[in-house]
Amino acid sequence: QGEVILLIDDDAVAPPDWIRRHLAHYADPTVGAVGGPAVNYWPDGTAYPEHPVEPIGTLSWFGRLRGNMFDQPESWRTRAPREDDHVVGYNFSLRRHVFGHFEEQLKRYWQLWELEACLQVRGSGHRVLFDFQNVVEHHPTNTAYYGGRHGDLDVKIYGGAFNQCFVLAKHSPAHLRPVRLVFQLLVGSVSMPGLVGAVVATRRFGQPLRELRVLARTLQSSLQGWRAGAGRRKSG
Repeated sequence: QGEVILLIDDDAVAPPDWIRRHLAHYADPTVGAVGGPAVNYWPDGTAYPEHPVEPIGTLSWFGRLRGNMFDQPESWRTRAPREDDHVVGYNFSLRRHVFGHFEEQLKRYWQLWELEACLQVRGSGHRVLFDFQNVVEHHPTNTAYYGGRHGDLDVKIYGGAFNQCFVLAKHSPAHLRPVRLVFQLLVGSVSMPGLVGAVVATRRFGQPLRELRVLARTLQSSLQGWRAGAGRRKSG
């Protein structure tokens, strides 16, 4: 019922000043959402290797998503907050009245629900900030986080492909929709492959026939997501 909603994963641990740091940004009325990084830990308590990769939290004009909001070097914690396109749900807050609702048509494990919420925030004319200093500890156990082709591919790959295309179809401006759809189908990524992504995945994982099956299912899921997102856009 409050003005600001704060979200954190059930396998994450917040620092003592986590809420205060989030709320401080909302003194600026132009801020609609705030995110921060996480440090990931293995079950034995050791931290993941550092991940000093940029850009952070971007959506390119042609539809490529970049996250890189985890395992950042400790030296980055001195950086000032910056404006991003999206943030991650393990360390996330948003101003209640600047978005409508969390999208219920996304598929499990609901990848990219944060992007969808952030695009609602940005569509209302508000900014999304990333606070390098407000770091949570994350202790992931869900196998969907791990790379490779083992486990439930409906959860790891096909649901994510559906969701990504759903969100892009729903929120992209008309002149970018064809470009973004073509990028997903022709390029994609190793985790949600288009044609180029499938070639890279085959070189990385082997088993060409399996990767062809993964590609076919991913393309099918992407097209289904795009149609569903377009319908959601038309229905408001």
